[in-house]
Amino acid sequence: MSVRRFTAPDAGGAAEACAHQVISVLDETLAGQEFATLAVSGGSTPKLLFQKLAATRFPWDRVHLYFVDERCVPPSDPASNYKMAEENLIHPAHIPHRNVHRIAGELPPKTAAARYAEDIREHFGIEQGEMPHFDLVQRGMGPDAHTASL
Repeated sequence: MSVRRFTAPDAGGAAEACAHQVISVLDETLAGQEFATLAVSGGSTPKLLFQKLAATRFPWDRVHLYFVDERCVPPSDPASNYKMAEENLIHPAHIPHRNVHRIAGELPPKTAAARYAEDIREHFGIEQGEMPHFDLVQRGMGPDAHTASL
């Protein structure tokens, strides 16, 4: 894997370039398999990216969406990472809810984590202790430089 550096003139340009890269990776993945897996971060940083992705003509019904983090709130709470993704990507891009694997932030953290881990194991067909292989993981960075804080 190689690392390429890209600098955009503004947030919109960065979101556009990231969306192009995400679509490119997903396209390449779908050329060789029926479904792709995409894990996304939350917070406010990916909002523009999600909007750019949702505006594309992409077969989102072939993508399973996962989350790299979530807050301990219900999915209707304004602080919910799922809510932000639902409003800016899932609903506008028509991603089928059967393909959306959310962390149940409204549950006690240990219960939510156990359920999410089981969902991941079931989807990927792996045993406890084995690691899944996501096709693409999008990570954001908060204003205090944290990433995937769960």
